[in-house]
Amino acid sequence: TVYNGSLYFAATSHWGRGLFRYNDTAHLGVKHSGVKPINPGHISDPAGLTEFDGHLFFRATTCSGHHHAHASSQLFSMDSNEHTSIVKTNESESLKHASSFTVFDGRLIFAANTHSGRGLYSLESSGENVRAEAIPLPPGVVLDCAGPSEFSEFPVQDGNLFFSATGALGTELYRLDSAGQVALMTDIQIGQGSSHPSGFVAFGDALYFAAETASWGRELYCTGPEPSKLTLVNSDLVFTDVGGEDNGLVVFSDGQNLHIRDENGHAIAAQIPTVSGNRTNEVVISLASLRGVRSIVFKTRA
Repeated sequence: TVYNGSLYFAATSHWGRGLFRYNDTAHLGVKHSGVKPINPGHISDPAGLTEFDGHLFFRATTCSGHHHAHASSQLFSMDSNEHTSIVKTNESESLKHASSFTVFDGRLIFAANTHSGRGLYSLESSGENVRAEAIPLPPGVVLDCAGPSEFSEFPVQDGNLFFSATGALGTELYRLDSAGQVALMTDIQIGQGSSHPSGFVAFGDALYFAAETASWGRELYCTGPEPSKLTLVNSDLVFTDVGGEDNGLVVFSDGQNLHIRDENGHAIAAQIPTVSGNRTNEVVISLASLRGVRSIVFKTRA
């Protein structure tokens, strides 16, 4: 990682694995620049080096070598004078296993563990005393506890930062907007099951990723305009045009199933337990599951 005109990297020497600097004053190969390991003489394993707002941030362990197997990494910052310090939350909690450092909307967003689980944090400004602020998640929602990845950033697309998290609806896709609000992007596996979204790639105007459902297995998905909603409200089956699309709806029965198709290709998100084709332009619902439904209500744009 390039910081303050020099290249910083992790490497192994007689000190163990520490932080090193390379610049154009080195004449032969890579030269140790005097950047000391975080714990001199012990393994520190710096990783996830990220430059932000005049500081270099990274995670590293701080225990002695013979306890290294049981060490928990913490978040560090380093200033232009190569002074390092541990970054903590506003409540003075240590941030362990920090990863997915991503610059988003002028802030450095990352995931880290505290005593309450794995959450989302931000650094808005470095200053003299760097402090991380927790980003509120919906009640009961925590980030996946997968191991940190040095090269993995959160995907950013169309003014939103996306991530996988686990809550009452299982492990699903969530988003953080520029106002700092976190919300469920979509419940791909309807109900309490998990779709386990992963493999995010931003391309064009959409975010592509893999996810799974009980009906279709693991398939490719992408974000798009907010889909229309199909829900059961008392004895009504209610279709609601959320995104203001020009819907071309066709509704018919084949004797066993009810088909609702948008001829203009807009997606329909059916918040109904037994449905196939969810989030495509045609959903199919078993008539047996619609017992008690007396009418279909369509709420579309004027």
